[in-house]
Amino acid sequence: MGIIIKNAFRNIASKKGRTFILVFCVFVTSVVAMLALDMTSSIKSAFSAYMTESLGDVDLMIESVNPDVMDGVEGYKGVKLGFAGQFEYRRDNELYMYSFREPVSVFCFDDYEMAYELGQLNTLVSMSDDEVYVSTAYAEKYDVKVGDKITLGCVDESSIEVTVKEIIAINPFSLLHGNSIIATPETCRRVSCTLEIPYLTTMVKLDKETDKAAFKETVMKNDPTAAITDFQDEMDEADIEQIYSMFYLVFLFVFLLVIFVTVSFSEKIVNERMSTIGTLRSIGVTQKMTSMILLLENVLYGFIGSLLGCALYAAVRVPFLSNVIKLEASTGDSLDVASVIGTTPFYTYILVVVGAIIVETLAPMLALSKSVKMSIRDIIFAN
Repeated sequence: MGIIIKNAFRNIASKKGRTFILVFCVFVTSVVAMLALDMTSSIKSAFSAYMTESLGDVDLMIESVNPDVMDGVEGYKGVKLGFAGQFEYRRDNELYMYSFREPVSVFCFDDYEMAYELGQLNTLVSMSDDEVYVSTAYAEKYDVKVGDKITLGCVDESSIEVTVKEIIAINPFSLLHGNSIIATPETCRRVSCTLEIPYLTTMVKLDKETDKAAFKETVMKNDPTAAITDFQDEMDEADIEQIYSMFYLVFLFVFLLVIFVTVSFSEKIVNERMSTIGTLRSIGVTQKMTSMILLLENVLYGFIGSLLGCALYAAVRVPFLSNVIKLEASTGDSLDVASVIGTTPFYTYILVVVGAIIVETLAPMLALSKSVKMSIRDIIFAN
């Protein structure tokens, strides 16, 4: 067996140009195959992580002006988000006699413990009506510290003075990013100057046994004008399939090229090995065993090329996908794609290597089968 393997390596080394072409074709095909097999799952993982970063552990976002939109709806955990995008009075430090109105976003939740559980807040908050939490972005922009007094402007041109209880970090991908203030529902109501707390959005986490379609139908019956955002549907399957199809077509083209090149070289390789075939047949080696010995050379082409291709893909996968998959928040912050795409399953590499070996083994089979079936006399006179 050792002699056979040495002979195969010697044959490969003797034709460097041909070896390079065959190995390079298998190498390129293996890289493209890895992309086609790995790209779809990587994009889905990155997008899922982006949605989680942006919206927490929720499945649906329901926007409605109807306060009874969730009446009679069961099978979920949810939190109502109130918003009063108003302004804050700020005194000019140099021209103290003047004051300016700076836009801020005032948010509130009906249940802060649930908001924390569903990932809407990174910190569990608790405050009175004259206290607020401010984002780090707000604190840095306006040089605000814990204990400072700030004045919030209301819709009716009145104002509310509140105390900064704490400065909290808010995910830049979150709906609450930027110059955000977290207040009590009553403070939010006073800023917006409404009789009811301005809850316009409900973030929903469905129970495992809840039928999503039936849940949506019940909500729409309560308010036909409600807007329901399904974050799984937001992952545009059509776009993902389009990317996958592009890599699949490239893979198909390169795959056909490999078969064409391998078959083209097969007859030449077999003709060069006729003396070996005649020797093996003359000492009683069966046709099947003779074919297996000669196919070892092609097995090595497939194994070496695919191994190099898989090694290159493993080395460049993370930086390549990080450049291909770009997910950014409105603040300009980018999602760390490398931390969310995970690793390529080991069986994918095995599949590509085994597939390359099988293709390289089957491609020359027709030319080889004709040669090994020749009689020893014909082989001798043919050479």
